[in-house]
Amino acid sequence: MKIWKFIKALPVIIGLQLCLLLSLNVTAESVKSLELKPGLWEGINNNVVQYSILEINEDGNHRFFIANIASAFKKAKKFDFTDENISCTTSECIINIKRNSEASSRLILAPYLENSFKVIEINTNADGKAIFSQTYQLDQQKDQSTVRSFIKKYQHHIESLSLHDSDGIYGFWLGVLVTDDKPELLSLEVHHDKKSTFTLFINGQNFVNETAFLTKNMIIKDRVINITTEHPTFANKLIINQLSSNMLSGYMYSVYKGNSLQTGKFSLFRVR
Repeated sequence: MKIWKFIKALPVIIGLQLCLLLSLNVTAESVKSLELKPGLWEGINNNVVQYSILEINEDGNHRFFIANIASAFKKAKKFDFTDENISCTTSECIINIKRNSEASSRLILAPYLENSFKVIEINTNADGKAIFSQTYQLDQQKDQSTVRSFIKKYQHHIESLSLHDSDGIYGFWLGVLVTDDKPELLSLEVHHDKKSTFTLFINGQNFVNETAFLTKNMIIKDRVINITTEHPTFANKLIINQLSSNMLSGYMYSVYKGNSLQTGKFSLFRVR
């Protein structure tokens, strides 16, 4: 009797097993590896004060740029790589880039939010041993890179700015503002006889936030500069310490009706 019942139940058992196998196959097919789609991603590596730009192209030939912020991007490097240098799993993509005959970089990209990556960059020597590692965030840029936007904005007068008004805080400065743990490109242009500007370039967007001020709104005492700017809600309070003739450090406060909307810390380098 037990054998007979088992034989009668056998088709049902086989059917359940087939359903289980099919469901496992469907699940396995639905979990696909990540894919680096064509596009441009950019971000600031604040450890070395440089912009990192990742360009993925449809033709399989890609580029990775690093541009030094303190030099106003006059010092920049480009590294080429192809699809063969990219490998992806379900959780990350790894890009192996040859810098020169003795050094390479490995970029480990993990998806973050909707259009960003958290990156671990590992620099290795000729033997493949890690000599330096760093982390930063890359945000998708659907327009031209922030670096290109900066150069376009200042290309006609950046040299004249660096030659004039170069004493004390006066002159042209470029660096990084960190708000909510995220670094953004920042410029400060200070003049004796006309309006000065404090400009924030929003990473991953073709957009800038800018405010202005006159020298009469600056209070300088013991190498500390307090500035009140014109914008009603963005960076209307600045406190700046002059660390040397070529470097500034300070704090930005966005205040509205006595309430703090945003704060940030910045470092700036004189552009010559």
